[in-house]
Amino acid sequence: DIGGQTTDCAVLNPGMRINMQRSGSSEVGVLYLYDEIKVEIASKFGINVSSITKRQVENALTKGTINIYREVHDVAELVNRCKAALFDRIRTAINEHVGDDSDIENLIFVGGGAIVFNDEIHKSYKGARIPEEPEFANARGMYKLIRFMAR
Repeated sequence: DIGGQTTDCAVLNPGMRINMQRSGSSEVGVLYLYDEIKVEIASKFGINVSSITKRQVENALTKGTINIYREVHDVAELVNRCKAALFDRIRTAINEHVGDDSDIENLIFVGGGAIVFNDEIHKSYKGARIPEEPEFANARGMYKLIRFMAR
């Protein structure tokens, strides 16, 4: 689960038992990407970091452009550099917890970060899966668990 502030890993053994030695949480998430993009844009254009809005960062992420002082600027390369650097940190965190993933039958990435890092995930992890609407996967899982427990 590549979330906003953390990346959480869980390896399940047969019988759906969590392998605690290969599971854990790391303080690296997709919100760090927003912060890094803001810093890089502020530096490149000589503006204050606090003047860059969340909407501008999301536009930079999705379209590769940002509007500053009524001018549209191409920041795709800057965004890609930031994404690559953060995904390296996320991949390191995953590897520290999970180790070699060659024995894992289903490697599933969820959370909002699975959307942002879709390409990087598929390049780095052969056969990785990302469910539809991965940002809601935890909520769907909890709902299913509650329904199962209520029986």
